[in-house]
Amino acid sequence: MEMEAGVAGRNRGTMGSGRGGQDKEGEGSRRTRRERADSSLEEGWVRVMCDAGFKEGWGVGLGVVCWDHEEGVQWTVMERRRGMAEADEAEAEAILEGVKEAARRGVKRIVVESDCKSVIDILREGLQGRSFLFLVIDEIRNVCNNFDFIIWHFLGRKDTKIAHDLAHLSNSVIGGKMWEGRIPCSSEFSYMQF
Repeated sequence: MEMEAGVAGRNRGTMGSGRGGQDKEGEGSRRTRRERADSSLEEGWVRVMCDAGFKEGWGVGLGVVCWDHEEGVQWTVMERRRGMAEADEAEAEAILEGVKEAARRGVKRIVVESDCKSVIDILREGLQGRSFLFLVIDEIRNVCNNFDFIIWHFLGRKDTKIAHDLAHLSNSVIGGKMWEGRIPCSSEFSYMQF
């Protein structure tokens, strides 16, 4: 049985799936999605954009923004972590933070967006591995069991600008900050630029 799930018109070419890549009807079944004329998400869906940024000696910055189906900002996260990581590992960490916060808030239908094609492809295709990256991927998949539907969507860097700016302009102090219902204005974090 085919079920419809609505996602943004700009997400053409991605497929949705239930719980961490498996549909409720059973492994291997596919869901189709209905494009809305106004290219927005259908009610009940959220869009979570994730990005990571690096600077030698400062560690890794993570930026996550969540929008609802009406393009209203639900929450924004900016976080700085110690140490360095491979780029795809840090990008996966940003996705993990995004899905954890969405699950904590009771989201059931989610589009996860990232400019890291390798991680999106791993999540989309259900690939397995033994590196640190795949430990993070496994944790993402575990969190995604909280969702009824999830769509993994690759975006170009220019399309992830808000999350990118949050990740790259994040506080040099280890830790994170969250904003409810808005994106911080540049004056709130421009002094933190690294």
